[in-house]
Amino acid sequence: LQQKAIALQTELSMRKEIEVKLRQNEEQLKAVRDSLEKAYQSDHYRRLAEAMPQLVWTARSDATVEYFNQRWSDYSGLPAHRSEPFTWLDAIDNEDRGNVLKSWQAAVRDKQVFVSEHRIIRHGDGYSRWHLCRAVPIDDEQGTVIRWFGTETDIHEQKQLQEDLARARDMAERANETKSM
Repeated sequence: LQQKAIALQTELSMRKEIEVKLRQNEEQLKAVRDSLEKAYQSDHYRRLAEAMPQLVWTARSDATVEYFNQRWSDYSGLPAHRSEPFTWLDAIDNEDRGNVLKSWQAAVRDKQVFVSEHRIIRHGDGYSRWHLCRAVPIDDEQGTVIRWFGTETDIHEQKQLQEDLARARDMAERANETKSM
């Protein structure tokens, strides 16, 4: 009887050990799955960013840009991964740089969507083209900004058409004033 009690106690102890190890293995498996899912999502988003016709970038919560897609690098001539903060400003036209920086810092401070129309200097020929930049803050479950996701869309032709239209209006107004005299 004593041997049966010892055997039963040994079996129960072994079962508890197995259950504990099984739970630990399940936790480790869940951690591996979560890690793989994050890696998949990261790769998935990176592939999406590379497929888009826009210049795409992400920044950390402190506004330090951590990723540019290849299209950005090809266009600006700057490397896709820069460790120094605000080096991306080197690609912004000198006339726009100060306003872009102020607006970006205000958006980050206020955790608001960033929208800017500015010129980016094209690598190779140094020509500046107009772009519409939009960046949105990405929040975690607690509402804390953890990252920014931004795009730059070439709107150069649209800006030129707006300027042409404004000139045509001015000419028409002057012509009407001349007729009235």
